[in-house]
Amino acid sequence: MFVTLHHILVILAAFACTTVVFAAKDDATMPLPFYRELYVTSPYMSGDDVSIAQTLLARDDAVDSSLVCDGVFGNDSKEATTAFQTANKLPSTGILDSVSAQMLLDLHSADGFTDSGFTAASMGYLYKVHVPVHTNRSVETYATLFDQDNNALLKFKT
Repeated sequence: MFVTLHHILVILAAFACTTVVFAAKDDATMPLPFYRELYVTSPYMSGDDVSIAQTLLARDDAVDSSLVCDGVFGNDSKEATTAFQTANKLPSTGILDSVSAQMLLDLHSADGFTDSGFTAASMGYLYKVHVPVHTNRSVETYATLFDQDNNALLKFKT
């Protein structure tokens, strides 16, 4: 039987009579919200995970500002991923793997966005919701629901 550090930690935790939960870190496991590696295929990959990756990549200084966040992982997304990897001293494969995805989340998931005060009506909507984003996604925050004239209707935990 092959014993890993994970096995040793579980055994030590059992002897310490404490409740400890360990999750084995497999290199192929993607950090949420990603559920797969992203790379150029035929047909191109698409979906919410691609849109999130593109949005985060577009926030990076090393990525060309012409990247279109269209939810389709094509050659432009591959080039943006490669630029991000190169700038962050990761293997420049153009594949958004677990290591690249985690670094992308760590660097760009807290975007510092502040509400500019635009009204929902100015965009043709009846409501808008503002949800603060934090790097530590386990932090509870309060979102605010506004009516079309920016009157706060409801604050709720997210």
